[in-house]
Amino acid sequence: MIMEQGSTSFLNKQVLVTLNDGRTIEGSLQCLDRLKNMILCNVVERRQDEITGFHLRRKLSQCMISGEHIDKVEIATYEE
Repeated sequence: MIMEQGSTSFLNKQVLVTLNDGRTIEGSLQCLDRLKNMILCNVVERRQDEITGFHLRRKLSQCMISGEHIDKVEIATYEE
């Protein structure tokens, strides 16, 4: 994961975070520390159930993501 330069430009933006267990988390980036831990607001978590294969989704008001679990961070884009 590369977020060294320009990572502050992600603050208060809608980001899509891919975790190393396959989940994706989308929310507004509020905080980022030197260990790449993140705090997101207005979060939607998406994952695929291993048994049924259904795509599951849940909404959270906030979440903290440990930097060691992050594979990729990108600005969320919406296709219309």
